[in-house]
Amino acid sequence: MADTNPTEAQTVTAETVNLESGSAYVIKAGAAHLHQSSASTVYAKEVDLRESAAGWAEGDLVRTDLSALGFAKAETLAVDQSAVGAVRAHTAALSNAAAGVVVADQAHLNHVRTLVLVAREAGGTVQALLDGRGAVLAGLAAGAALGLVWLLGSRLGRRSTE
Repeated sequence: MADTNPTEAQTVTAETVNLESGSAYVIKAGAAHLHQSSASTVYAKEVDLRESAAGWAEGDLVRTDLSALGFAKAETLAVDQSAVGAVRAHTAALSNAAAGVVVADQAHLNHVRTLVLVAREAGGTVQALLDGRGAVLAGLAAGAALGLVWLLGSRLGRRSTE
């Protein structure tokens, strides 16, 4: 199959997939272009989401525009006016976007809101609710709280058996 344009499918495998107003469970392709479509998982060298949604996208280049993406793993990620749950990329460029967790070697951010940002190099305007130090402190606080609950639970459990 050289070029595929399905409207609804379980698994689509092709060199180039153009999905227009459709859905697919898994897409495996050299290039995957989705417009007003949805996919659970997309594996492609080049992933392009336009007004679309995907749960997982993995590729050399992942681009989103007016889209929602659960997790992205890419060499290069370009996000514009989209929402992303978690990102792992060598180079991540986000513009007018919201992200849960961004982990990148280089992050170029323009009007981005993120919960956690971990980057070797970061530039631009970003509103991070937790930076690297804040994430460590939040983890320590959560660990201490869970440890205290466990300790109190085990002590109270002993009393009720005595």
